[in-house]
Amino acid sequence: FTRGVFMEKLFWEREYTITTNSLDCYDRLSLVGILDLLQDAAGYHATLLGLGFDDLKEMGITWLLVRTKIEIVKELPSVKKVKVKTWQSYKGRVDYERDYLICDENDEVLIKGTSKWCLIETLTRRIVPTSRLGVDITYPGKRNYEKRFEKLNFSLDDVIDEKTYTVYQSHLDHNFHVNNTKYGEFILNTISLSQDEQIKNFEINYIKEVRLNNELTIKFNKQKNQYFIEGYSNNELAIRSFLEVEKH
Repeated sequence: FTRGVFMEKLFWEREYTITTNSLDCYDRLSLVGILDLLQDAAGYHATLLGLGFDDLKEMGITWLLVRTKIEIVKELPSVKKVKVKTWQSYKGRVDYERDYLICDENDEVLIKGTSKWCLIETLTRRIVPTSRLGVDITYPGKRNYEKRFEKLNFSLDDVIDEKTYTVYQSHLDHNFHVNNTKYGEFILNTISLSQDEQIKNFEINYIKEVRLNNELTIKFNKQKNQYFIEGYSNNELAIRSFLEVEKH
């Protein structure tokens, strides 16, 4: 790209049609549906910039999602179409932050979020510096959150309930580990939200890769309207998550 054309491509937007697969049993846009929209948008944008999965594969590296945070800004209507907007909002020495907005057809913000990514070597799984890309794709002057995206830090002392799942092939992505959206599915199947509990905030840290035939145990504690969640595989912490609901 020329510099001018490249700058135009740093901010990406696309309209999505919401299908029944993106809805929960109460016909609301589900957490898994939201995570899938963000993942899809990030993948398409990276590919547009020449930094998609296949592009990086030739360099012996791949993207690794480290953290995701979403905030439901407005109660989600029964929308048929949404606009998803995304851009890289920060570049550090070894990490990137990518922001998202999900809007209705009138450009009113329904959901905003951010995610943290790093690059790892495909074979060794070691983190590589952001300079490896040789290009800065940060969209200047626009961030959803002023504060840096820090990791969750809590200890799950008292466990209300837990469930153990076996990882099957349908849970994997092209990195051959559990896809990030599937963790949302495991979490929701464990805590079983009621119809009057609508998600307000959700955050998840991906700590350890979980692979085919591994067992994943999801544990949680609840304090008022907040869920504190951890997932373990082979007796090691794999994910840590926080979910806040509003009663309706």
